[in-house]
Amino acid sequence: MSFVKHDLDKQVIPSFLGRKATFEADVLSVIYETERDALESIIPPGLRLRGEPAVELSMNIFRKTNFGVAYKEAVLAICVTDEKHGIDGRYIVAMTLDTDIGTFLGREANGFPKKIGDVDASYSGDRFSAYCARHGVCYASFSSDCSREPNDSRFAAVASQFGKTVSPDFPYIAAFNYIWPVGLRKRMKPLLQPMWMGMRPTTEIKSGYAEVCLNWSKHDPWASLPVVKVLGSTISTGHVSLEVSEDEYYTEIDPENFLPYSFNAWDEPPEN
Repeated sequence: MSFVKHDLDKQVIPSFLGRKATFEADVLSVIYETERDALESIIPPGLRLRGEPAVELSMNIFRKTNFGVAYKEAVLAICVTDEKHGIDGRYIVAMTLDTDIGTFLGREANGFPKKIGDVDASYSGDRFSAYCARHGVCYASFSSDCSREPNDSRFAAVASQFGKTVSPDFPYIAAFNYIWPVGLRKRMKPLLQPMWMGMRPTTEIKSGYAEVCLNWSKHDPWASLPVVKVLGSTISTGHVSLEVSEDEYYTEIDPENFLPYSFNAWDEPPEN
């Protein structure tokens, strides 16, 4: 073992183009309708809102990964379209993880907007309950009962928005991310980048009834996307992969326009 790695073939982290991060996972999700204006206000330049004004909350239980750690993460995502390339996908607004090792691309330089917090879930059969909390505030808790019907008849159609792949010939979901190393802010422009996310279920995907509770936190403002109506939930188990996209899909973004949107992986500064 050494701080310096010479055998790069063993370094599987997806910061290397063409290398995939792989996961064996339980993905526990709920979808709710929110206010369109609230969504529009948080979408950074380069993306536009797509489809119904909806939010997906997911608890990903990664039981095994190819970068040596099992962990849990809670994810807040919305449906968007890349304005330059016309690619439909999802924008990852926020993530909370139970370990810093899951931030393998580095919060400040790359990777999704991840924070470390209290994240857990209880899952058995047709039911799950999940929560995430930081600074003593449980800002999101959600649950599912797949022995019951989804809350709303629109659920299947809205869920398909979140599961839409790039194309029939390229069955991956585009998960959008912005790259902008803080220390190089004056030297480079932000880059909008799609990550290619694959999901291969190993069991039947279940859908059902859901409940969502959001509480206000100034550090984790998930409640700024208020619940208008809960639509339903899904439970899936399978193999997940994540891979960096090719350079041709990167888009340079104006730094001044992006700056207000660049702090979603940071807490509020302390009050004087």
